[in-house]
Amino acid sequence: MQVVEEHALGRVLILHWNGVLDGTGLSPEQVRVDLVQCGARLLLLDTTRAPYADSEGVRWLLRLQNHLEACGKRLRIVARPQGKVWRVLSLLQLGLEMFESVGRAWKAPWHGHPWADFHGTQRQKAGRKRSRLRRRRERGSSV
Repeated sequence: MQVVEEHALGRVLILHWNGVLDGTGLSPEQVRVDLVQCGARLLLLDTTRAPYADSEGVRWLLRLQNHLEACGKRLRIVARPQGKVWRVLSLLQLGLEMFESVGRAWKAPWHGHPWADFHGTQRQKAGRKRSRLRRRRERGSSV
């Protein structure tokens, strides 16, 4: 594997890969170190330029996911839906988060993540509070 471009954007690190997904190149440990150093919580791995993934590449992805989860980070994989990488990862049903574009992976909600539940609960509480205040105002003005 070869890294074509690396972008650190806030809490997201985007790695665009070029070449076969075969487990060669950067180690999962090195990718994790890069992610921690830039302060990112999410790694978007863009494999749209990878022609295929072999068994070593799949093992590399699983090790990478395990390393990231161990330090509280997330991995999202971007691949072409009709491509060989997408097909291999889909058939193996590894539970990897897969998206057809970097934009969709970036904007996807954080389901199953500790922050997702907290923020969702906070939004619900704020909505109920606004509704309560609105009802009080309406009752006060009609009395």
